[in-house]
Amino acid sequence: MDKHGIKILRLILICVWVTGCATAGDVLRAKEQGKGITHVYPVNADLAWRIAETVLHWRGMDFIEEHPSKGYMLTKTRESSISWATFVGVWIEPVDNDNTKVTVITKQRDPTEFWTAFTESVFHEEFAMEIEKVKKGKSLSLVPPVVKPQLGPPERPVTSAPIPSLSTVTTVIVSWTLANIRSGPGDKYPLVATVNQGYPLTVIGEYDEWFYVRLEDGREGWIKKGVVK
Repeated sequence: MDKHGIKILRLILICVWVTGCATAGDVLRAKEQGKGITHVYPVNADLAWRIAETVLHWRGMDFIEEHPSKGYMLTKTRESSISWATFVGVWIEPVDNDNTKVTVITKQRDPTEFWTAFTESVFHEEFAMEIEKVKKGKSLSLVPPVVKPQLGPPERPVTSAPIPSLSTVTTVIVSWTLANIRSGPGDKYPLVATVNQGYPLTVIGEYDEWFYVRLEDGREGWIKKGVVK
């Protein structure tokens, strides 16, 4: 075995023996322990299953291990140069003919890792958004829906958030390794995009501790002031 192979093997052994990397089995055990985030949605189980598959495909999880007879599916996110994979389990449990309980559990392969792009809350946010779209008679989306940014949080609506004129528009740079752009100035708003460190953003407004920004592809959303410089 060459030096490169030895290095990889050493990393794998360290991960397994020292940090105790998560596996798909940990997701199943977590469900038995009652963990995860559960919501009941006003759709039948068949539609809930298809929407769950859709949301996972949006996130690049192309291979999904499905167990329809047991009411759950397993998959994992792709690994990157900055993040290990995250194992994901989704349980679809009918409450009655028109309502379904959906539980999602995520386990990061490296439990010491601070950041992951896909969380249980993100799944439910995107799942709920797709239900609203389907209930309006539209087909399942091939790409994640983008919600037009609001100018204030629900508990304190703002109808005149300060939007500077073009002459005062400034540019900021993302200082964190990865940062979320949301549809409103708050952590509970759905994701619009996730951007990398060094990504330039045009500031076109602000509210409280959030900047209202425009991405290079024209999309707009809100980002925390503390993650840019």
